[in-house]
Amino acid sequence: MKFKLNWGAGIVVAIIVFMSFIITLSVKMLNNNTELVRKDYYQIAENYQSRIDARNNLTESGFSPQIKNSSNQITISWDPSLGKPNKANLYLSKPDNQKLDIELSSFHLSDSNELIFNINKLESGIWNLECIVMVNSTEYFFSKKLIIQ
Repeated sequence: MKFKLNWGAGIVVAIIVFMSFIITLSVKMLNNNTELVRKDYYQIAENYQSRIDARNNLTESGFSPQIKNSSNQITISWDPSLGKPNKANLYLSKPDNQKLDIELSSFHLSDSNELIFNINKLESGIWNLECIVMVNSTEYFFSKKLIIQ
């Protein structure tokens, strides 16, 4: 049996397919999570120049921190010629789940000049690490992507 479709029925089918496509896109758009990347997004945007200056301070020093991750701590190597850190803030953000973001300000400076931050076990996936280290009155900033397996 041969099915024959006239032009009127073809237009109706095309309109129904198009409407289904538009409705599907609308539902997906409305269910999309539109949270800001960070809760203090606007405050960070206002202080962006100071962050650029802190990144430039680290670049000018010629030092590139090495990051090691274990199950319960993150260790960041620090150059002793830059001085002993007074303060350090570490921010770990998971791009696909804002609820897992971690901000740490307490650290331990080891004898081998490493900043050690104690953390709970991180969920596997991609994490963005941002660290601001204060030495006397000079700020140093760096950021890295971590892949936790």
